[in-house]
Amino acid sequence: MLASGSQWVVALLFANTLFCFSVAGYSIVRKVGVWSASVYDFLFFGLGILGLILWRVTGSPIIALVLAIIADLSFGLPTIIKTYKNPKSETYFAWLASTASGLLSLFAVENLNFSEVAYPFYLFTYDMVVLLLVLRIIRKK
Repeated sequence: MLASGSQWVVALLFANTLFCFSVAGYSIVRKVGVWSASVYDFLFFGLGILGLILWRVTGSPIIALVLAIIADLSFGLPTIIKTYKNPKSETYFAWLASTASGLLSLFAVENLNFSEVAYPFYLFTYDMVVLLLVLRIIRKK
């Protein structure tokens, strides 16, 4: 996004990334996180790593952006699956704040083009899906 000229929206996305690492670190230090790995977790992790590698070697900002979104989604799918199976495993406030952050980042977009809108829209959509699962608006049948 920086390579294609975005500025403010990149700062918001950096803050979102920092927040995610903070939550993960807090969970590890306080031992409140639950870790159970399955074949799918390793598959999604591998896809995420592959996306990150491809993102680093590509020369196109748009291709890099799409690969970064795919990598992020690959890392995030296990959370969606876990929350779908057990909505009580997540707290609604964190996902409400993340969803609000994603929505506000859309308002920080300076130019309505793919390179500026794609990642904030993806984050907003992802966080909204998890929030709807936590609030049991999307339910397991």
